[in-house]
Amino acid sequence: MTMNEEKHIVEALRKESYHFRSLEKTHLELEASLDGINKRKILSAEDELQKKKVQKEKLAAKDTMVQMIRDASLTGKTKLRVG
Repeated sequence: MTMNEEKHIVEALRKESYHFRSLEKTHLELEASLDGINKRKILSAEDELQKKKVQKEKLAAKDTMVQMIRDASLTGKTKLRVG
């Protein structure tokens, strides 16, 4: 899949899939949270645990979005069932 094809699929998923938009929003929020944690000079043990949790949640959201893009690319459809 070319970058241009992926871009079109992502745009279509944004328009047609609430789930994709929700994942994208979650991913951005988690990225902002992670940026805030990373700006701290010293992290407590609790901060380290929170950082790992946020990283895992962010990766899970990204993985799901990538899978949705891949599925749409393979099927030629952007309206995918979730759940």
